[in-house]
Amino acid sequence: MESKGEIGFLVEKDGVVGKAMDDSFMAKREEKACENLDCVFCRIVSGIDESAIVYSDDKVISILDKYPVAKGHCLVMLRRHRSTLSDMMPDEAKVLFEAVHLVARANIRAMKAEGFNIGMNNGKVAGQTVKHVHVHVIPRYENDIFWCTRKPQNIPSGSLKSAEELQVLAELIRGEIQRSKRKRLAKL
Repeated sequence: MESKGEIGFLVEKDGVVGKAMDDSFMAKREEKACENLDCVFCRIVSGIDESAIVYSDDKVISILDKYPVAKGHCLVMLRRHRSTLSDMMPDEAKVLFEAVHLVARANIRAMKAEGFNIGMNNGKVAGQTVKHVHVHVIPRYENDIFWCTRKPQNIPSGSLKSAEELQVLAELIRGEIQRSKRKRLAKL
């Protein structure tokens, strides 16, 4: 692809983002481009859409949320398009959450926050609005009004489980974890 005089972002090894306007930028852009350009996050990763980049390396990118619930609300995402956490490989999840850790620590210092929330919505019913896996890092302050630490008023009656019911659910989940591990080992 020719550089048609476009200005874009080139990610350096140390995570510092600089501007470039040459063929090397376009080559890097194609190399790191997401495959789904209908996805707003893939368009950001590919340099097509603008965003306020907080952190970037060859695997992940973190941006400020365009619709923040708090000052400094960041999104951390893989460069590669994956719809949900379930679609990710374990090594991708590791890389993503290492970046979440880095961004969260920097965010709390930069925003002088007293705490922070980490949030991840997986699937439409869970509130995911962009089908590109991403983690919210939300700075928190005493007496703020963000909803997620307030007691929900609409807990359905009967939703609290007994210790026995919790053990049955735990066993179901443990069984699925064991099946996943066996399946992964069989692929090796």
